[in-house]
Amino acid sequence: MISLREVVASLYGAWRLACFDRAALGYFDATPEGVWRSFFALVLVAPFDLSIVLLVRSDPLPDNLVHFGLAYVVVYVLSWLVWPLLAVYLARALSRQEALPLYVTAHNWAQMPASLFQLAAVILAQGFFPAYTLVAAQLSLLVILIYEGFIAAIALRIDRLVAAGVIGAYFAVNYLVALIGVYLMG
Repeated sequence: MISLREVVASLYGAWRLACFDRAALGYFDATPEGVWRSFFALVLVAPFDLSIVLLVRSDPLPDNLVHFGLAYVVVYVLSWLVWPLLAVYLARALSRQEALPLYVTAHNWAQMPASLFQLAAVILAQGFFPAYTLVAAQLSLLVILIYEGFIAAIALRIDRLVAAGVIGAYFAVNYLVALIGVYLMG
């Protein structure tokens, strides 16, 4: 069970990472147990992610909301599981297995400020430039990828060019999961 203290410390660490503070890694529990508990962030991020999906969606919601909801849950869980599983192989290929728990923990908690940032961008676009809501979501994703690249570089202790490759793989995985989501959610 995760403690409130760990949640607060991890969210603060994620915020400090968003400020590009290298020392923020000290706020994360990089033990195997800490990695598993970091998936609690999935629960915290879910309402923000669902809001983004609904705001960016150009089509009206389908008549079968149960199907839509179940498809959303499947895709959402996939989006949280596929990357960490692939990161195991990437870390092994980069000879950075010992840094993987810290990376996955920081990455998971970093989804909270990332989703808040993306939601804010989408809401602002909806309010001022409704026709460009999807563009705002995509541009905010570029900022998030820079954030993710910083996390990969410092947590895995790799140089920026290698981190860019890791983030390219991260983007490709998330793009494929999003395509699955579009297909399943109709």
